Amino acid sequence: MKREMRRYFKALRDRISEYERETWNEEIRKKLFNLDKFRNASEIFTYLSKNDEVDTRKIIEKSWKMGKKVYIPKITEDRKMIPVLLESFNDLTYGLYDIETSKNRKTSNKIEISLVPGLSFDKNRHRIGYGGGFYDKFIKDNESFYIGLFYDISESFNLNLDPLDEKLDMIISDKKII
Repeated sequence: MKREMRRYFKALRDRISEYERETWNEEIRKKLFNLDKFRNASEIFTYLSKNDEVDTRKIIEKSWKMGKKVYIPKITEDRKMIPVLLESFNDLTYGLYDIETSKNRKTSNKIEISLVPGLSFDKNRHRIGYGGGFYDKFIKDNESFYIGLFYDISESFNLNLDPLDEKLDMIISDKKII
């Protein structure tokens, strides 16, 4: 069931026009930047967006301007995801599974805000990710405030499908905050 849902929501996201994508990304950024929790955080962890995902590069740039330390995922040989410091987009390199990560080895266990990607969400703050389980394991093992970034068209009715799926603290879409 999850495989079909992933395919459906990926195809749906692929059909978003560039204009819609940028408009919706801007709405999501505004909501995020207006959160006291985000403004007051000194360290954030975020995915590095690709193609059709909610854009995080402008979030990263604004975070640097705000004086925040920004961490991005690195997948280790033992299939764990760890946060590594990103001080510049020039620090990017390709890691395992051809995922862009930072050359930097500095990590942190004081990350206050973590931005999480996914393909779909529901009103109960469940999400469907890409199927690797990296974020669910990370959420289970690390304290932070977890915010999922989604386009509103990705909302599902009920995604509480698997006991290993971790619930997020907040969802931000272009239309609402849950």
